[in-house]
Amino acid sequence: MRWCRARSVWLWSALAATLCCSHNAVAQVSIEAVRSRAAFSLSGSRYMPVPVMGPTAGLRSARLLIEVHEAAKRGHQPLDYRTARKMMYSRTDNVMLNGRRGVWTAYSEIFVPGTSDSGSAYKENGDQNGDGFVDSKGINAEHTWPQSFFKKRGPMRSDLHHLMPTFMHVNSMRGRLPFGPVSNNSVNYGTRSGARRGGGSFEPPDSAKGRVARSMLYFFTRYLGTNILPRDFVQSFWNSRIELFLAWNRAYPPSAFERWRNSQVAAVQGNRNPFIDNPSLADAIGSDAFRLSARFSTYAKSEIHPIR
Repeated sequence: MRWCRARSVWLWSALAATLCCSHNAVAQVSIEAVRSRAAFSLSGSRYMPVPVMGPTAGLRSARLLIEVHEAAKRGHQPLDYRTARKMMYSRTDNVMLNGRRGVWTAYSEIFVPGTSDSGSAYKENGDQNGDGFVDSKGINAEHTWPQSFFKKRGPMRSDLHHLMPTFMHVNSMRGRLPFGPVSNNSVNYGTRSGARRGGGSFEPPDSAKGRVARSMLYFFTRYLGTNILPRDFVQSFWNSRIELFLAWNRAYPPSAFERWRNSQVAAVQGNRNPFIDNPSLADAIGSDAFRLSARFSTYAKSEIHPIR
């Protein structure tokens, strides 16, 4: 615990220095607002950011990012990958629809009945999602933050807050492409629900955009200071997409299912996604803090940092 506190102090100091030196640092919330649970709550009450102008805005932004980082990892009891997938198929993403239990596939918007803890039990019945392919082998786990970026290491690989059940073909079509809008003239793959790929990006359907954004913001914040982003992908995968995630987070607030799922995941692995409990935290932290702090989570191909 002493080591964790010392690391948090170091990370906050480094972030603060980075943000204060940036000419792009924007107004954020006050330190008092960060410290006061009367001002906001990481467990769900509505938070109204208080704009504070001045050269020390970066300090406040850094402090809030670290506060949310600490909240996101608090109580986390990592699962092994096999158990995580079982929990996803049979519990955290298994819902009741019209009197039947089953899994709602994230990118296809198809409900597949069943109670199994195995993805292979949830097969597509014909080309239900209209992508020209029949997923006869079932569904699997989509990692919104690609596994290859963190070498398939735990606890990131099995963190249910960034896993979603999808049909296998849709998952492979997304691959490790960054999320983003896809223009009509660049589409080379799509589903009836509105998921599509093209121009070097993957666009989820509207029903999944808010969830994807909050998953990405969670993952970046939860594993801040850990090697999760290859240096060559910092701009294309993260920095250039932050404003989009903030916009999706605003435009598509958490659904009742997403909030329910957050509690289900917390019951299974012990921690919550603060951006679901309190979506306004994302804008309170601000794009500059998310962008400038990426340097603490990047690595060259030959580097591997310990899990923090």
